Amino acid sequence: MIRIEPCNENDYQTLVEIWERSVRATHSFLTEKDIMDIRESLISKSPSHKKFSFRGGLFPR
Repeated sequence: MIRIEPCNENDYQTLVEIWERSVRATHSFLTEKDIMDIRESLISKSPSHKKFSFRGGLFPR
């Protein structure tokens, strides 16, 4: 069974890491500074945006 749950701080760090790996693999036009600026923006907005994750099925906790 798949559940949708609120993300906690550890989940959010994992999401940022996945985002960064994905961007580095697919957005070669971005500079290192661009990536770091966007990453910092994502991290700084963390508390003000509610995030959810899928659990169970293919995405076990």
